[in-house]
Amino acid sequence: MKKPFSLLLFIIHFSFFIHCSAQNRFLDSLRTVIKEEKQDTNKVLSVMSLGFFYAQMKNTDSSEYYINQARDLAGSVKNDKFNASILWWQTAYYMLNNINYQKSLELAFSVLKLDEKIGDSNQIARSWGLIASVYNNLEDMDQCIYYNKKSRIFLKRLNDLQSVMKEDDGIGYAYIQLNMPDSALVYLQESCSLLNTKPKGWDTSFYTFTYYGMGKANYQLGNLFIAMAYYKKSYEYVRPYDRYVYLSNAGLGELYNAMGNRDSAIIYYNKALSGTTKTKKGYL
Repeated sequence: MKKPFSLLLFIIHFSFFIHCSAQNRFLDSLRTVIKEEKQDTNKVLSVMSLGFFYAQMKNTDSSEYYINQARDLAGSVKNDKFNASILWWQTAYYMLNNINYQKSLELAFSVLKLDEKIGDSNQIARSWGLIASVYNNLEDMDQCIYYNKKSRIFLKRLNDLQSVMKEDDGIGYAYIQLNMPDSALVYLQESCSLLNTKPKGWDTSFYTFTYYGMGKANYQLGNLFIAMAYYKKSYEYVRPYDRYVYLSNAGLGELYNAMGNRDSAIIYYNKALSGTTKTKKGYL
């Protein structure tokens, strides 16, 4: 199923960056593909892509219509792996666009059910991780931790260290939200250990995310100078377009505020707030 995933990712990523003057041409081309495409799988992927395109354009009604239509069309494809992938994308759509987290949860469990039917351990582990992400958005940290840990056990057996690190970060962040920094550090320190091996090809946003978590957990423990070191280390890896860019700025702002340096705190808080419109509760 790598080919359909790659095709959908390409269309979605391309649609996010096209210039406004080219949007109509892009939509016309995609609609033509949908109309003339004979292969059911490609038609489903094209309809799904149209849904994500409209989501990027903030047209919720049209985007939801095409996302649901893609799911209906997928029913004609007698392939459990393909249907699981479409359900996965639909789950991601509802979650990433903050439309309906309860719907995301329902769909995520449907993905898991199909993966269990197929018997793919790798995909089952990723489905548990997906469920954990939805619970995180629902702010149910106990369930988030439960499913992150289930996923982590499987992924460790598969020696998928990059995915293990993501689960470690997820568990650590959930414990931070529960104000349990000692528990958070157990998993974040393992994540740091994996990063210290300097794995090739890993996105530097992982470094930003993990080191910020180490800083936040130490801040909660009152280890302000250790927290400062990790926040600054996190900041070293920040890129202007990084979706985690606000984390390093928020951490430094919080720390300077605790140290009584209000001027520096305001500078970093403003940087954090200007960097994102999706700041999670508890980070700022």
